[in-house]
Amino acid sequence: MGRGRKRNTELNTDKKEVHKKRKVTDDMPQWIEDPLSTTDGSAPCSYLGVRVEGEEIFLSETRHVRAFSGKEDEYTCEILKFYDLTATGGDTEMVADVRWYYQPTELKRSKVKNMPDKFLPNEVILSDDYSPVSVETITKKCLVKILDASKVPEKTMLNDGNLYCRWRLVKGEKHHLVPAIPVTPKFKAQSAKNSMTNTKTKGKRNTEVTSKTNSKKRNKRSTEKNSDITTKSKATVLKKKATEVKKALTKTSKVKHQMSSSPKKTKAKKNVAERCANREGITPFESARERLHVSAVPDSLPCRQEEYNEICSFVESRLLDHTGGCMYISGMPGTGKTATVLEVVKELEESSSDGDMPAFQFVHLNGLNLTNPQQVFQVILKQLTGKKSSPANALEALNQHFSNMDADTDNSILLLVDELDMLWTRRQTVYYSIFEWCTWPDTPLILLAIANTMDLPERMLIGRITSRLGLTRLNFLPYDFKQLMEILSARLGDLKMFEHDSIVLAARKVAAISGDARKALDICRRATEVAEKQGCSTVNTRHIDTVVKEMFFSPKVMAVKCASVQEQLLLQSVQADLIRLSSEETTLEQVYSTYCNHCSVKGVVHQLSLSELSSVCWRLADIRLLLLGTGRDVHQTMRLNISRDDLNYGLSL
Repeated sequence: MGRGRKRNTELNTDKKEVHKKRKVTDDMPQWIEDPLSTTDGSAPCSYLGVRVEGEEIFLSETRHVRAFSGKEDEYTCEILKFYDLTATGGDTEMVADVRWYYQPTELKRSKVKNMPDKFLPNEVILSDDYSPVSVETITKKCLVKILDASKVPEKTMLNDGNLYCRWRLVKGEKHHLVPAIPVTPKFKAQSAKNSMTNTKTKGKRNTEVTSKTNSKKRNKRSTEKNSDITTKSKATVLKKKATEVKKALTKTSKVKHQMSSSPKKTKAKKNVAERCANREGITPFESARERLHVSAVPDSLPCRQEEYNEICSFVESRLLDHTGGCMYISGMPGTGKTATVLEVVKELEESSSDGDMPAFQFVHLNGLNLTNPQQVFQVILKQLTGKKSSPANALEALNQHFSNMDADTDNSILLLVDELDMLWTRRQTVYYSIFEWCTWPDTPLILLAIANTMDLPERMLIGRITSRLGLTRLNFLPYDFKQLMEILSARLGDLKMFEHDSIVLAARKVAAISGDARKALDICRRATEVAEKQGCSTVNTRHIDTVVKEMFFSPKVMAVKCASVQEQLLLQSVQADLIRLSSEETTLEQVYSTYCNHCSVKGVVHQLSLSELSSVCWRLADIRLLLLGTGRDVHQTMRLNISRDDLNYGLSL
């Protein structure tokens, strides 16, 4: 029970021997200082963490601590503060204040009131004991999850290797345990309801017995009816299977000459004009909104013929020669990179089905849809072979698959990796594996890598990866005024819903800001809604002007535009996490890892610490761009209080 006093005395006695044995080497612990603290002597410098033998230990982490006096067992604690005792005349140099967790076996039942009879196998008890420990005694990291003491935990949850805490020790004249999560009145009301239901169940037992006997009789009748139905339906099922087998036999000869992609991708989509023409009762405004939608499939892609021809010639030459290669495609968002590549793939699929081009297999993945960069191997393996595996096993299976390929007999593989910058890791193993496959001599793998930054290979990738990337690069420039006008006119087609001056105004506004074609489509689409509400037959310049002011000059958009670089990076990181997790909220810990990746990709020199990023979150919450929820420290939850379109508009201004 006196762990704090006991460890204080052992700390002073045992650390003298440690300092005698320790030599001054590069492996000695080093402080990780807070950049916001003053170092000019006016105030003591605060520490965010310490680096011990290559491992970084930060505040608010839960760690194991080696026992003193030669003991082999370890204790669990939470790190609260780092400081240097040499400034106050202490014997040790680098010390951390910790808060201890007790094991249930360390507490005596005679001294603790309301001690439970049973504990979980990996349960710890939170205490109010604080004491300093040497930094060199802190070992591996652990995770302590706080559970509700009134609920029974699941068995599967208790076998994940984590520690769990349900109780907190409160010391006094008689020590007692209180729940780690305070009990709310809801649990008491719920328990009262349960007691009422328990008294009612005794009177319902007789009715349950009679209901069971009636259900048995009903089951017998239903089985007799089902037997008659099954005999009649067997003939129809066999006929359906026979027709399916005949269709499959007729399609086998065609499938050998086509690429082995999913049926959803091989189906040709109808363009918007055909769908609107087939529908009856649709108004001209509704037809215009469907044609101006970003996800609509146009008849052709105007203003990108040069880029289209370059990508098509690159892929065609590799397919005809049965060789591999890589092309790096860059450009700002909304410049038609992905749409142009998919249009090239669509034409090559049609020519391969006609026999004009060799058959190939198309694999498409997006880095924003992955929660972890290592999942890229799972996605590629599933699209190639249909198998599911872990990331490590998927990488081994892909290495074996590509090494066993024969360029003379096997079909080529066209791999499209969109949002390449989201696959960045510290060791860059994902990049190395993907680009390495393209350089193997007998592997006909064609890689098309798409990213938003043009100088990403030189700024972010290491030398051995840039050498495998090659020199085949293509940059998509932002659309100018004339190109945006051509895109809008091509989308509208024969619809006369827009005045010529309104299209000119929308194209000029977007070209002056970003050149994003998607933004021009959104402006015109929103203008049709404004014109329809006002009862106008066509869209004029006044409607375009009101939509532009609504989109570009709203308070939230202007707040994002006037935000600092670090605040904009934080908003981008939160948005990327929400897209990856397919959730409405995320935590500070997940946002910080994404923020570090964004800083390395964009070449930000000054990277904020975790405490600094937390203060930035509070500043954004004050201006209502972020909504902070429950949790403390790294487990602080947050969500965006601005739409993704408005956020992207504000970041592009």
